Amino acid sequence: MQVVAVRRSGVFNWYFNGEFDSSVADTSSYTPAGGSALVIGRRLDNASPAANASLSLVRISATAPTPQQIKEIYEAEKPLFAANAKCLLQSTSASLPNVVHDLSYDKSTDLLSVSQYVLTDNAEGMQRFSGLEMVDMLDGSVAGGWSTGYTTKIATAGGVTAGYHNGTPGGVVVDLPSIDVRAELNEGESKIPDDGKFHFSGSTTTATSTVIGQIPISENESVVIRAKVWGKRYNMQTSSWWLIGEIVQNYYRDFGGNVIEPLETPTLSLIDEGQASLDFTLEEDTGSNTVQLKVTGTTTTLVWTAEVEVQRISDKTYER
Repeated sequence: MQVVAVRRSGVFNWYFNGEFDSSVADTSSYTPAGGSALVIGRRLDNASPAANASLSLVRISATAPTPQQIKEIYEAEKPLFAANAKCLLQSTSASLPNVVHDLSYDKSTDLLSVSQYVLTDNAEGMQRFSGLEMVDMLDGSVAGGWSTGYTTKIATAGGVTAGYHNGTPGGVVVDLPSIDVRAELNEGESKIPDDGKFHFSGSTTTATSTVIGQIPISENESVVIRAKVWGKRYNMQTSSWWLIGEIVQNYYRDFGGNVIEPLETPTLSLIDEGQASLDFTLEEDTGSNTVQLKVTGTTTTLVWTAEVEVQRISDKTYER
């Protein structure tokens, strides 16, 4: 409970949790006499101590706050007294308790970051506060391999936090905000076509098989890949060096296993071909567990583009 006692114009007013409760006339003088002291939690003669009570954020002022100010103070500080509130600095150092090394306020997130001296590795040297409540902590000894968790300098902007520790080992830890890639792509002008397909491109200057695209295959997943490929000689549209074709192939990957190509022959169709030496294929790569789209050109510079449709089929979902 917040308790505020205010005397104004000879009247003593009581407020509880920001709201006016009662008043009584009071014109007594509270100016201390010689040797007097301000005592909180007991009487001046040590009688009647508040043994079964607890007090926090006790303040006294020569000026009386207005009713609106009292209400605003209560609303601002109320989170401090909520159950399981995390509003205190987390330093565990016995020799340097709650020593603050640096502060940084990020106006884009409305978060205040605090760096502290922390004695033990299980306590965090960087803490973030939203208003009066701590909402996040970062332990440099875990995230960056520092010798201890304390942080010397800290800087924040745009949701990014950078902390510096001058110990041995020390260094800089940068904490980046999480990114929802799909949401980012759906906002504004996307660089990826919205036709639901992968689009790859590349170029070749030799007759060596070259990877121009990779399709990741997850565990417990079966896929049908349909790739349409175009190859043409660079900057010579009337040249006989071109290829247009399409390939369809199935792949699967068991839980805990690598990507596998079934035994059946892929469906390959050449729509148009200027030179028989040009080629393209789909091949599994067990090192990266991807399906690679490879093209084979010639000593003439060829430009390749491809659009790939992937049908992903698991035991529960189907996604294009």
